[in-house]
Parts: sequence; C-alpha cells; structure tokens
Amino acid sequence: PPYLPHISREVGMLSALERAELTGRGGSYLRFLEPCLEGRGRQHAASSPADAGRSEKLRGYAMLLVNLTGAPLPPEDLAAYGRGLLPLARRGGGGGGGKLQPGTVATTDFPPGGRLLNTGVPTLVLVLPPRDGADSRWRKMYERCAGLESVGAGLKGRVFRGLSPAQWDEAVKGLPPSPLAAAAAAAAAEKARAE
Repeated sequence: PPYLPHISREVGMLSALERAELTGRGGSYLRFLEPCLEGRGRQHAASSPADAGRSEKLRGYAMLLVNLTGAPLPPEDLAAYGRGLLPLARRGGGGGGGKLQPGTVATTDFPPGGRLLNTGVPTLVLVLPPRDGADSRWRKMYERCAGLESVGAGLKGRVFRGLSPAQWDEAVKGLPPSPLAAAAAAAAAEKARAE
C-alpha cells in the first residue's frame, strides 16, 4: 500500500514511551497513526535543522547497533543513535528480528556475522564498547568486532566502533547520501526533466 512507508516513518519517530503505549495492552494505535493516514503526519519537530538533516540522511541506510556494553541498551540510547529509524525486533546471537532495510535499526548483543552484515543494502554498523567493570566476555566480543569489515566482505556501508551519541552525530554528518537515496534523487530529477 502507498501509505505503508509513511506509517513506518511515523512509528520510527515515536519515542520509546509512545512505542510502549502503542504495543502495550490496550494501546491505542489510532492516536498515533490516524493523522498519518489522513495525510497530516505527527508534528515531530527536530531540535534543529541539522538534527532533521541527520535523521533524513540516516533513513537512507539500514543500521545495526551492536550493544556490547554488558548492560541492556536504554531506550533513550536507541533513540539517540537510531534517530528517525524504525526499530526492528532485537537480534540475539545473529538471528531473529525483521530484515534490515533502509530506514530501520536493529540491535544485537553479539558480534554479527556475514548474514547480518551482508544485507545487500547500505548498512551502518555501530559497535558500543563494554562499560567499565563489564565481564571479560564483553571485551573479547568487542575485540572480535575490530575485523567486521573483513567478515562482512559484502558489506555495503561502514563499521563504527565506540562512538558516543555526540560522536555518532558528527560521523553521520560526514556520511555521503546512501547510494539508494542518491539513485532515488537522480530518478526524481530525471522524471522532473522529462515532464
């Protein structure tokens, strides 16, 4: 359906509390999605035009957030790193969850293998390091992630390690538009010239 990408974007823009309300017992999806279906969308004001630009740039990529901190990933961290992306189900040990596509973010607490890295779409992988005092197994897994580029020989994207949310924002600013977004923009420009 033509409205599905708009609904996906709206859900991706919901806060962690709104998503919990959406999926919880007795949750009211209409409060969040009816405006989208009516073509109005929700009013998700970015804190600055730069924030809106970073969110839009991220939507051209799929994102895999590898949480090796040794603790559960707080919802606000997922929101900070995957701003504007549709969260997929958590992937444990390299399986489960939905298929990574541009505009989605998945999390795992295990070093990803080729199946997760070779998605065929532009993918950004962000590996969060172990916290101080974390068990040694988290450090070993983090060290294994140093070679993710070679494991994911078909990776169409980049691997980042150990970035804070502020550092991640800077890294996103420096990303080129995803190849899929660039191709879509070129096709739209060509169509406009033809009309």
